[in-house]
Amino acid sequence: MTGNKIELDENSIRPAAQSIPMLRNQEFQMEIISWSRVPGKVAMQEAIEHAESVRGQIPKTFRLTDTQKSQIRFTAKPGLFADAERPTMSFVLAKMAIE
Repeated sequence: MTGNKIELDENSIRPAAQSIPMLRNQEFQMEIISWSRVPGKVAMQEAIEHAESVRGQIPKTFRLTDTQKSQIRFTAKPGLFADAERPTMSFVLAKMAIE
């Protein structure tokens, strides 16, 4: 995936758009999870590059403050079986404990 431009499609924009307003509250954090096709080093690298690219597209698609941008994390997780149904991407919204 290196060098490929990732554009947010409707399936990615919709869940992101539902989560973004919650980032007005600093107690919330959004995690973008890109799921690899199969377990393995190359597939995981592609998945992390995809998640990072999506994370980079979010501020270009939505108006975010620097604080809101800092509340967005990204990661990749392995697909355990090549033939198993799994999401290609997940958006997780978490309320963090503020001390």
